[in-house]
Amino acid sequence: MEELTGDRQVATEQTDSGHLVMLRPVTLVTDVQAFSSVWRPYAQLAPQIERLRQQGAGQCVMESSLPEIRALAMLLAARRADRHAARSPTHFADEADWLCARAFLLGLSHVEITLAQMAMFDEANLRLRRLAAHGLPVATGLLPVLNTSPQLPTAPMVLHGWSPLSVDEGEGVVASAAGSPQARALRQRCQKRFALLLGAWRPRP
Repeated sequence: MEELTGDRQVATEQTDSGHLVMLRPVTLVTDVQAFSSVWRPYAQLAPQIERLRQQGAGQCVMESSLPEIRALAMLLAARRADRHAARSPTHFADEADWLCARAFLLGLSHVEITLAQMAMFDEANLRLRRLAAHGLPVATGLLPVLNTSPQLPTAPMVLHGWSPLSVDEGEGVVASAAGSPQARALRQRCQKRFALLLGAWRPRP
C-alpha cells in the first residue's frame, strides 16, 4: 500500500519503474444510481445533486449525461437474472453492477472505496474479468484507493476514480459542463466502449 494523502491509500502492483503510467482523475456525480437504487422524491435529491455539481465545477461529470453507464449496469444484472422468479427484485442492478459498468466504460484503473465496500469491490472486479473474457479492453484488475476518513458521508453520491487513458492528446479525463470538450470526449469514450461490448455480446451466426 502506498499512501496518497492523509485519508487515502492506493494499492499498487509491482511494476517496472520505467513503465509507470500517469493517472488522470475522474469524478462522477452518481445521480442516476441515486434515483435508481432508492425511492426518494426528486425534491429531496435535487439540492444535493446541484450542490455536488457546483462544488465540482470543472472537475466532475454527471452520471445522467452518460446513459451508457446505466444501460450497462442493467445489462449486467439481466445476464444473471432468474427468469423463473415469481417477481422482480426490489433493486435490479446492485452496487457491483454499477461499479463494473463505470470502470469499464470510463476506462478506470483505480477507484476510491471504503473498507466496508471491499466485498462489493471484489465482486465488481470479478465481473470486469468476465468482460475481459470476451476480448474486451479491460484493465488487468481494478485497484482500490482506500478512504479511511472517519467523517465519510453515510450516502456519498460521488465516485472518485483514476484512468490511465487520456481523453484527447494528453488532456486529463476531467469533465465540467455537458458541452465542454472534455465532457464530449468522455461521452464519446463511453459510446465507443459500449459499442464494443454490444458487438462482443452479439450472437454469432
